[in-house]
Amino acid sequence: MILVTGGNCQGKKAFSQSVLMDLPQGGSGVWCDGSCADWETFMKEKYGWNFHLFVRRVMLGEAGALPGRTGSSIFRASREKGHVWTEKELADLASLLVQSLADEGAGRILVTDEIGCGIVPVEYFERIYREETGRICCMAASRASQVWRVCCGIGQRIK
Repeated sequence: MILVTGGNCQGKKAFSQSVLMDLPQGGSGVWCDGSCADWETFMKEKYGWNFHLFVRRVMLGEAGALPGRTGSSIFRASREKGHVWTEKELADLASLLVQSLADEGAGRILVTDEIGCGIVPVEYFERIYREETGRICCMAASRASQVWRVCCGIGQRIK
């Protein structure tokens, strides 16, 4: 897995296509958009972007069923609107997401925005979502073969 991170609108996806993806000259890969993909689709695709929005949708119960988890508290938490997540459920979510990403594809490229900078949100969910997304990205980075940070379309390999 390769993790590509950076600020919003910094050219992460374009950088990934031109530098990291093994494509024929002028070709483009099929990207799975985390802002609208369900769990199953996002996990099976090789190239995923808007990962931070996928995490948000999972936490809001908008990304479909988490496979094989119907009896677990994390499954119930991800299906209930307005649920207050416990630390155990958040840890289970992070573990499930990173394990699923690692299991489903060697060579996967995962593109995500850095969302932890700036003003701390007033809303409880927004704070928890940002914190959890950062935690998940740290776990993904530790399992990734490469980690890139992109700023102004220029990538810097940090792992």
